Amino acid sequence: MDYQKEVLKRLLRKYEKSKAFYDNSTNRGIMLRPADEPDIMDRMESADEKREFLYSMSHLADDGIVRIQWVKYEENNLIEKIYLLIGETSLQKAYSVAGMKKKADELDSLLELLSRALLSAGNESWIQGFFNEMTDFINEKHSLPRFFRYPEKERRDLITALLFLDEHSKEEILIRVFSIRCYGDSKYFEKNVKSHLLSVLRYCFRNENQGDMLSDEDLLSMAGIQKSPEIMEFCGNLSIRLKNGSVVDYSHLINGAYINSETADNVESVLIPDVQTVTFIENKTNYLWYISEKGQRQPDELVIYHGGCYSPVRGRWFRRIYDARAAESVLFRHSSDIDVGGFRIFVRLRDTVIPSLVPYRMGLDTYEAFKRSGVKFDAEYGGLLSAMRDDSRYEVFYDVIGSMLRDGIKIEQETMVV
Repeated sequence: MDYQKEVLKRLLRKYEKSKAFYDNSTNRGIMLRPADEPDIMDRMESADEKREFLYSMSHLADDGIVRIQWVKYEENNLIEKIYLLIGETSLQKAYSVAGMKKKADELDSLLELLSRALLSAGNESWIQGFFNEMTDFINEKHSLPRFFRYPEKERRDLITALLFLDEHSKEEILIRVFSIRCYGDSKYFEKNVKSHLLSVLRYCFRNENQGDMLSDEDLLSMAGIQKSPEIMEFCGNLSIRLKNGSVVDYSHLINGAYINSETADNVESVLIPDVQTVTFIENKTNYLWYISEKGQRQPDELVIYHGGCYSPVRGRWFRRIYDARAAESVLFRHSSDIDVGGFRIFVRLRDTVIPSLVPYRMGLDTYEAFKRSGVKFDAEYGGLLSAMRDDSRYEVFYDVIGSMLRDGIKIEQETMVV
């Protein structure tokens, strides 16, 4: 064991967690007691190891890096405590011998990266918010946020990804194309950055659509990164006017129609002149059943496949549909699972796209009709529901949440296909 390096590492880690690290006025000692370090004490059973340990510590003391307190009457034989000397020169030497980078330098470097990133970011509030929160965390806690506890190059790669997403927030981009445009290598993102970005996305989207429970693919989609091009599906009397002036009518496709993401972003406006009800359906199985001959779609109803955790491209498509008749007395409604995820999906669509949105087949009557087919949930899940009942955003679901908490049951949409 390299005793000098190991002991200094332990002392410096203590120092970086102490008040002395960020308050130069404190004289609080940073101390290590060898008797409390089992791996060191085990080695002391060997006379040669003990001699090496005592020599190494004495050398550190002679260099003005530590102060040694000997056990009474055992000077030069048994060390009771080793104190790190807190001074600019002594700390510089300590970091050098330990082979450690100064935590203060790491924090300053990261703060500089975040400061420059904030100057560049300006389109996505969640990205700006993340940079601001990380800056505040460093200034308040004097510690590295968990999202940046890895080598500096990986930190820079993560910030590069976030700034790219901010700059290209209006685009859908395929994952390999994203990797090439950010790093010049089609596989670099998935090998080196993806896991770090997913951690950030789970944090930033923690209050939307069960961000802590979403699949990796869904999280990336919410940020605009797609595994394959998105498809927007719908059924009803809908036409689109493209930016080149041409109009495409889909109303005759009674079994459903779709457009891809590139077409969706070339839409100037959506035309739904005879539609009185627009129904968003989150689940694919339920959507297909609803527009089939056995389903319930009415002649004046437009049905939209929602897809759950929608991307920015899909969100803009939803906005165009809403804008087509927002000023008129058209009913916009949404159907999802009767569970935490379904409620969050509804609230996200209502609060970010369609203010007049109302739930469809998500209320108490539907719950009572299908609860025999429901799924039991645990106490942790019940805590999420209880928090929703105390959140005014979910007021429209208060009655059904009360029954769910009473029965311990949630309902998935597929069970409602009859």
